[in-house]
Amino acid sequence: MPESGKRGNKVNRLILILLALLAAASFAYFMREEVKPTKVTQAPQKQIVTKEVLVAAKDLAKGKVLNVYRDLVSKSISTDELPFNSVLSSKVDSVKNSMLIKPLVAGQAITYNDVIATADGSYMSSVLEPNMRAISIKVDEKTGNAGFILPGDMIDLIITHPYQENDGSNGLYRRYASKVFIENRKVLAVDQVINLESTHAKLSRTVTLQVTPKEAEMITLAEELGKISVALRANAKVQEKLANSQGTKDTEVSEFLKNNKTQPIMPPMLPSVTKQPVNKRGSYKKPASRGSMVNIIRSGATQTIEVNK
Repeated sequence: MPESGKRGNKVNRLILILLALLAAASFAYFMREEVKPTKVTQAPQKQIVTKEVLVAAKDLAKGKVLNVYRDLVSKSISTDELPFNSVLSSKVDSVKNSMLIKPLVAGQAITYNDVIATADGSYMSSVLEPNMRAISIKVDEKTGNAGFILPGDMIDLIITHPYQENDGSNGLYRRYASKVFIENRKVLAVDQVINLESTHAKLSRTVTLQVTPKEAEMITLAEELGKISVALRANAKVQEKLANSQGTKDTEVSEFLKNNKTQPIMPPMLPSVTKQPVNKRGSYKKPASRGSMVNIIRSGATQTIEVNK
């Protein structure tokens, strides 16, 4: 082979070697970039802002007068989750002795919209349900369950009143009957106590109930007709309405009263009006002296006779 041909082959080989080295270097570079860990850029974390507010320490019922040191506790809550108008822990005195107008569950933040100040004098109207009325009745140790009626209890009202019965022979006789006339009504207050702080029996003079307008009229009339007694109902979630009854007569209590007809009720005697004689001068003449008048009752009939002196 000529000398020039040999020299050309060497050059070609060198070129091939250089190309192979360049390819290897390129491959190594790209592989290194492929396995190189990617740097992850994290977004800046949002700072959580919290506030110390008052929350219910336990389940609190509507109408509860707050004892801020027992009924409420302080809790840190995010401003994003904080209800509007929440009460800050530093403002605890602003809700002292206030009354809840809606129930709260344990851990629920209390707001100024949940309470009213008892000094406002409007707390009773705030606890009333729509279209209902509050009415008070007088009670004593007997009619008021010996003081065991408490705010929040459900009760019935019973009226006991006299009535007249005609036996068809000797006229009218006085009888007595009792009847439940108001059922399943909530006690709003006993005397002027509206909360449930104490469950001890306490003799009371008045009980305030939540009733309908019609029932308020019935209770007002019942106080004029007879005596009202309070019957405490069971503390059940579902209160059954009593079957409509005609009440209970005294003869159902004691059979001996069936024959007790010795004192008939007589209608009241209206005084007779006698026209007085007038003389010519316009003055009244002195009536002539009359004897004594005597009423005689026979078989229910009354006869008046004059007995001369």
